[in-house]
Amino acid sequence: MRTGIYRLFAIISLLFLGTLAISPLKNLFSDWRKYQKEYNKLLAQQPMKTHPVSIGIKQIWAQELGNVDRCVSCHLGLSETALMGAYEPFKPHPGIYHDYEKIGCIVCHKGQGLATSTKEAMSRTEFWEEPILPREYVESSCGSCHKEENVPSAEHLNNGRKMIVGSSCAGCHVIEGFSKAFAPSLNGIGDKVNRQWLVDWLENPYNMKWNSRMPDFILSDQDSQALADFLMTFKEHGRKLESFPPALKIYKFDEKMIELGKARFREARCISCHTVDERGGPLASELGKIGSKVSPQWLYDFLKNPQAVQPEIPMPQYGFSESELEAVTAYMLTELIDWERVESDTTKAIPAFDRFEKGLALFNEYNCAGCHELDYPKVSRNMGPDLTFTGSKPLYELPLWPDSDRIELPSYILGKLENPRQYVGNLRMPKYDFTPGQAIDITVAMLAQTRQTFPVEYVVGRSQPLATQLKGHFGEIVRKYSCLSCHLVNGEGYLLATDLSFEGSQVQKQWLRNYFRLPYTIRPILTERMPNLYLTDEEIETLVEYFEMVLVNDTIDTIRMDLADIDMISTGRELFHEKYGCTSCHQIGGSGGYVGPPLDGVGSRLTSGWVYSWISNPQKYRPDSIEPNAGLTDAEAKAITVYLMSLK
Repeated sequence: MRTGIYRLFAIISLLFLGTLAISPLKNLFSDWRKYQKEYNKLLAQQPMKTHPVSIGIKQIWAQELGNVDRCVSCHLGLSETALMGAYEPFKPHPGIYHDYEKIGCIVCHKGQGLATSTKEAMSRTEFWEEPILPREYVESSCGSCHKEENVPSAEHLNNGRKMIVGSSCAGCHVIEGFSKAFAPSLNGIGDKVNRQWLVDWLENPYNMKWNSRMPDFILSDQDSQALADFLMTFKEHGRKLESFPPALKIYKFDEKMIELGKARFREARCISCHTVDERGGPLASELGKIGSKVSPQWLYDFLKNPQAVQPEIPMPQYGFSESELEAVTAYMLTELIDWERVESDTTKAIPAFDRFEKGLALFNEYNCAGCHELDYPKVSRNMGPDLTFTGSKPLYELPLWPDSDRIELPSYILGKLENPRQYVGNLRMPKYDFTPGQAIDITVAMLAQTRQTFPVEYVVGRSQPLATQLKGHFGEIVRKYSCLSCHLVNGEGYLLATDLSFEGSQVQKQWLRNYFRLPYTIRPILTERMPNLYLTDEEIETLVEYFEMVLVNDTIDTIRMDLADIDMISTGRELFHEKYGCTSCHQIGGSGGYVGPPLDGVGSRLTSGWVYSWISNPQKYRPDSIEPNAGLTDAEAKAITVYLMSLK
C-alpha cells in the first residue's frame, strides 16, 4: 500500500518537473528571442555602431490610456532611421504626429498587446477578437480621438466620413456625429416630374445619373410602377404656386428668347455645380435632360425661388429679371431634353389607384421618409440598426454568412457596402455604386465609430467653433444666395470654396465690389465654382461693408509699410524670383507654375497686411495649406510684400 503511494508521488513529481521544464524551453524558442538575436546581428553589420538590445521581454505601459503592449519585443528598430531599408520587424516607424513610446502601439494598430508570440499578437484567437488592423484600415484608429472635419494625414478617414454624409447613411441609421445630406422634398412631385422618368429613376438611378446620390433599391418593374403611382398622387406643394407667365404657355418659343436663356445659363455658370451631359461640377443634379423630366410650371417656380420650392436646398436664388427668368426656363425646356427617347408628358395621367396601398407599403418598407419629406399621415420611418458603435461590434452579433468562422469586422463592413443583401436577415439595404476605394474609405470611417474612450486631453474636436446664425440684412443675403453651401464664415458652412472669416482683411474693398458684379477664376487649375448670381447694387454694398467691418482679423490690419519704396520693391523682386523661387508655383506675366494662384494684379486685389501675414506663416491661417513656410525674416517678408503690392 505504502509502495503504491510512493510510486504515485514519484510519478506526480516527475510530471510537475516536466511541466516546469517546458516553460523555459518554450521561452528559449520564442519568436521575440529569435528576433532580438537577429536584430543584434543586423546592428553589428551597420557602419554606425549601435548598442545591441538585451535579450528579454520589452513592453510599453501607456498608463493614461490603460494600455500595455509588448510589440517592441520584436519591433526593435522603430526609432532607428539608419535601418530604413531593413526587413520587418526591424524597419523604423514612419513619421507620425504621436510618440509611440508614450501611447504604445495597440492604440493605433489594435491586436493583443500583452501577447508574446506573433500569432497571438496579430491574429484573432479563441478569446481575442481584435487582430491587428490591415494597413488599409489603420486610419480608423485616428477617428477615436480626432473628431474634427479634416484629420491630419488621414485621407481615407476624411474621405470616408464625407462619403457617409454625402450618401445620407444617417437617413436610415443613427450614427452619432453624422447628419444626412440634403434630399428633395416629395411634396408636389406629381406636379413636378414626368411619370415615365420617375419609373425609370426608381428602377435604377445610376442608369439615369452616373453619380447619383440615391442608391439602387433593386426594385422590380412592378414595384417601381406601384411606387411611382403612389408618388404621382401628390400634387400639392404646400405653398401657393407662382402665376405662370403667358410667354411660357405657347408651344414653340421665340429663337431670340432661347438664345437669351442660353446666354444667361452660361453666364450664371450653372455647370459649376451641375453636370450637363456628364460635364461640369458634381455637387448638384444632372441638367442635360431636365426638359424631359420636369413640368414647365415647376421649373419656372424653382428657378424663381429655389428655397420656396425646396426648403433648405443649397442652390442660390439668382437675380434674374422676369424676362431673363422666362428665357432661361424656355432654353432648358427646349434644349436640355432627352433626344434619344422623347417621352410624352404623363405628369397629368391618372395613376392606378389600386396600386396606391402597395406603393405606400414600399415607401415605408424602404424608409424613403428617412431622406425625403412627404406630408402624408400614413408615411412612417423604418430605420435600420444603430451604427454609432459599429467599430466595437462583437463578431457573434454579425449575421450569418457562408464563411462565418473566418469573418472579421472590416471584411464584414466592406462586404455590406459591396453587396449589402448577401447577408441573412437584411433584405432592405440598397446597393450603392461605390468604387473599391470609396468602399474601403467608408469602412475606415465606420471602424472609427467605437465605444473606446480616451482622456479628454487626447480628444481633438472641431477645428473651429460653430458660429451663431448670421443676422440682419447680411444674413438674409447669405441665406438667399446659399453662400454657406460653399463657404465657411467663422466655422459655419462648408469649405468647398474660400473661408470668408477674415476676407475683409484679405481683399481690397473695390476689388471685392467688382468681383461680386462679375466673378472670375483666380486659380486656373481649379474648377470654377463661383457663379454669377446677378446681385443688386444694394446687396453688393451690404456684403462689402459687412466684410470690411466684421469679417476681419485685427492683427492683420495693424501692419503698415512704405509701399512706394523703390529700393524695397527691387529687393523684394530679387527675393521672390531668385532666392525663394516663388515662380515655381505662382505665375507673373505668363511665366511660372500653376500650383498656386497667378499673382498678376495682386496689388489691386489683396491688402498689404494680409500678404505680409500670409507669406510670414501660411499655416497660421490655414493649417492645411500647401504653401511652404520659407522662414522669412521680418525684413524679407516686408520686401516681398512691397514688391507684390507694386503689381497693380
